[in-house]
Amino acid sequence: MTEKPISIIEAPLSVGAGLAGVEMLPAALLDAGLAERVGAARVVSAEGTLAVKDIDRVVGIPEPLRVRSFLLSLADKVEAELREDRFPLVLGGDCTVLLGCLAGAGRNGNPGLFFLDGHTDFNAPGAPDHETASMDLAIASGYGPDILTALDGKTPLVAQEQTVVFGVREENRLTGIGGNTLPDNTDILHLSLAAIREFGFGNALKKAMKRLAQADSGFWLHLDVDVLDDAVMPAVDYRMPGGLSPGEVKAAVAAALETGKVSGMNVTILNPKLDWNGQCTGLVVSLLAAAFSG
Repeated sequence: MTEKPISIIEAPLSVGAGLAGVEMLPAALLDAGLAERVGAARVVSAEGTLAVKDIDRVVGIPEPLRVRSFLLSLADKVEAELREDRFPLVLGGDCTVLLGCLAGAGRNGNPGLFFLDGHTDFNAPGAPDHETASMDLAIASGYGPDILTALDGKTPLVAQEQTVVFGVREENRLTGIGGNTLPDNTDILHLSLAAIREFGFGNALKKAMKRLAQADSGFWLHLDVDVLDDAVMPAVDYRMPGGLSPGEVKAAVAAALETGKVSGMNVTILNPKLDWNGQCTGLVVSLLAAAFSG
């Protein structure tokens, strides 16, 4: 639960060939009643949708100037809501929106990051799919092209020792930073799904919260819905078996909110085009409503 009024910010962004449809996420969640269910005080509407595919072969990502412009505009919106002492709830889009969120939240401090995701998103720029949604954590950590790593004149956007990756079940899908998609050679606390099952969910969550309590200026909460078990969340672009249960994800989000140190949150990757009966969209709305209600 957050005591601050919630401001929903639409961020319909899709960067890369494999993510068409995720830009529809904000409209789908709002149409399903998200604003009412979480008691949002306001909705900051999108200025427009950005879906880009044309790869800049020098930088290794699609249309970096247009993506940068979108992210800086998002950072301005996040900063404005924080300045008014509201809680920004950003609806992507793909995981690239995390960069704009961190830039906005970092203008008045050095927030940490609670990264709930089925993938580490630590791939190197120019990896086979060229999607910034597959490299957002690497970029946020300072690895990648300057046009995004120094998005707001600040590198890195988040310190490794203030970052927790939670629920990842991807194992070396693509070659990434240091030849490995997993951020093993960093100071990031990496609690994979396998580690969570080994330690026990409650113990792993306590370990995550202990690390995040040390963040200088609170922390940002990133929720990629593909962290959920594929059996209940098939409406994502890169499906993998297994995952956290809805109850576990709700508990993780609620535990973070209960610390009182979460500055804001983004939700990404739900693809309404793949949700033929609206069941996945409804699940996300219910999960967020439950988490925010405490």
